[in-house]
Amino acid sequence: MTRFGTIFVATAALFLSAAAAANPQDGLDGTEVTDLILAALDEAGLSGQPQVSEHRHFPACGTNPDVMPKGNDWRTVTLHCNTEASWQRSIRLPGMTVAPADQHSRGLTGPMITAVALKESLKRGTVLQRQHLALAETSAATGDTLFIKPDTLIGRKLRINLGAGNIIQPRHLEMSWMIEKGTPVAITSSIPGLAVEMAGLAMESGQYGDIIEVQNKGSGRVIKAIVHDRNKVRVRPNMN
Repeated sequence: MTRFGTIFVATAALFLSAAAAANPQDGLDGTEVTDLILAALDEAGLSGQPQVSEHRHFPACGTNPDVMPKGNDWRTVTLHCNTEASWQRSIRLPGMTVAPADQHSRGLTGPMITAVALKESLKRGTVLQRQHLALAETSAATGDTLFIKPDTLIGRKLRINLGAGNIIQPRHLEMSWMIEKGTPVAITSSIPGLAVEMAGLAMESGQYGDIIEVQNKGSGRVIKAIVHDRNKVRVRPNMN
């Protein structure tokens, strides 16, 4: 990893660890709120400097308040406490710029491609719909995996808060498992001249080609099998 990459990762880790250290049940001070905002900006690929006095006190909240842009504009963020305390506060972020985490700020040159971006800022956990997505030009020299068809992202869930205009990348999304733990699966076992299919239950999640544990519903036995299709696994001879 380059020296710049090491500094960037270490800084992001510092923001996140500081945010986790806040105790919202006792109320929050300006320093703790600043750390929460910086962590949210870092996750969204942005940077800015909140104007929060370290002596300012914020009400108690059962958990860390959500940090979201006000009206899809990150120059002002809103803190939402979604517990019974139910309060919100607005914080200005003057001079906000796109951070180096965003490919548009790296100064990279190269062929341009069209990729899927967000039309609006969205919260972590939002399930993407067609109206959230747009196509935008970006550099193909970033080395990142990009999505070029909006339809492939419909139904996927964001794992972070993400700002409007950001090109969507796999790291922004919850894992899309081909088989999820606890779901029914079809277990196929084949030998030359004979194929048998049995009902089973996935004991762990897996992507295409992964070897996972599944339970044969008929016998109750837990075996290893290879994921080869949506909710389908294949057992090879001598695997178990």
